[in-house]
Amino acid sequence: MMDFITTFSLLFMYLFTSTCCVHVPDSSLKSFSEKLLLSDTNNVGQLINVDVQNRLSYGVTDDLAPKNLLSLQKEIFSVPTVSKLMKLYDNYDLNAFNNEIITTEEKREEEALLEAFLNTTVMTETKNFLQSNNLISKNDNAFKKMLADLWFTPYSRGKKKVGSSAFEHIFLAELKNNDLVGLHNWLYFSHEENRGNLNYLGWVKKLFFPNKRGTGVLKLKYSWGKSVKHAGTIFIGTSPEFEMSLYTVCFLARPNDKCHITLDGKQLHIQTYPFVYQGKTLISSAYPVI
Repeated sequence: MMDFITTFSLLFMYLFTSTCCVHVPDSSLKSFSEKLLLSDTNNVGQLINVDVQNRLSYGVTDDLAPKNLLSLQKEIFSVPTVSKLMKLYDNYDLNAFNNEIITTEEKREEEALLEAFLNTTVMTETKNFLQSNNLISKNDNAFKKMLADLWFTPYSRGKKKVGSSAFEHIFLAELKNNDLVGLHNWLYFSHEENRGNLNYLGWVKKLFFPNKRGTGVLKLKYSWGKSVKHAGTIFIGTSPEFEMSLYTVCFLARPNDKCHITLDGKQLHIQTYPFVYQGKTLISSAYPVI
């Protein structure tokens, strides 16, 4: 009972301090984001061929990109955090209005992915930054519990169905009334593109990092089934732990707001949105904005 009370108290502490009592200057967030990019040893941008093809204006719905956006070298799939991420692709019912059934094996895969993330320099830098800025407790077990709760707690987006989570929404995709929502990860984008489920139509804005070959942010248009996403935004080349780390920091430091950062000297921001479900403040969505 005491363990439960301690864990709940630590969880309440990080949510409370992140939203009302602690201010992290933009300069600190920018220094952190640059350091995080340098620490991203699982960045695989140099192993990706990015074929952006033609630019689309906002009102155009034509397919101006006959080729796939991304072509990945096979070495990418042996990166430990990438291979463990992809094991979760068949774990979810992507219809947000269906109850999610999480098996014991699926829970083990979630835990294995989180452990792999925690063993990276990127996540160590994230923990240190959050702790030094009093955004979370200095209890390392509480950090792991916080990540698990923020990213993997199932919640309802409507119709009294518990069929969503931050992880599913951001690192995979979801359907609401047959409309695509989420899908903010380049690995899942490529996965769906290669399966023939996703058709890249062209780009709207792009920002690539000169000192990180193949790495950047792309605002793009694509169709997925019968749904068209007119302006989705994804990182390209960054590791999944980098994205989870950056989104977590921005969610805690700038919830429901613009989180101004720099990457390789380029200005952009992360937008996060909170979701309150059964007394817990969780991540509804997070993505880069250029």
